[in-house]
Amino acid sequence: SFDVAGVSPGIWTLQVTGNFGTYVKSIRLGSRDVTAYDIPLDAATTAAPMQITLSRALSTITGIVQTADGTPTGSAVTLVRVPYEPGSMTMMTGAGSDGRFTTPGLPPGTYRVFAWEDLETAQRYSEDDYARYRDQSATVTVKENETARVTLHRIPASAPLR
Repeated sequence: SFDVAGVSPGIWTLQVTGNFGTYVKSIRLGSRDVTAYDIPLDAATTAAPMQITLSRALSTITGIVQTADGTPTGSAVTLVRVPYEPGSMTMMTGAGSDGRFTTPGLPPGTYRVFAWEDLETAQRYSEDDYARYRDQSATVTVKENETARVTLHRIPASAPLR
């Protein structure tokens, strides 16, 4: 429990850091769920209690990456939280030469997963790439303590820009 005094009215974004092995399950301001929103504070809400609930019920996405002909292959794998918003959660992992990858410790939710042949493209992943290669990705939804499996087709380094 803690108190923060002297917070001015306005729209605030709350960032919880240092919570390794957990995710923010919910944030309530008084009786309102403000988990997915910027938090509007006015004279009435500044006095309302805020409750932040953390959970250790993380999820995993595991899978295999294949070339167009179905051969398992190494690649850079990018996961983007859906819906995508600038600054939303994006993470990278690698698929070994056997094509297998695992991403443990994910907050439950929906992710768009991409497999890139070109590591440089994966590292500079942008909102434009998200839209351009959307049809070459997979959407995966995981619940608390769940492992979801996916098969991806690697996006070749020579893939045309759309």
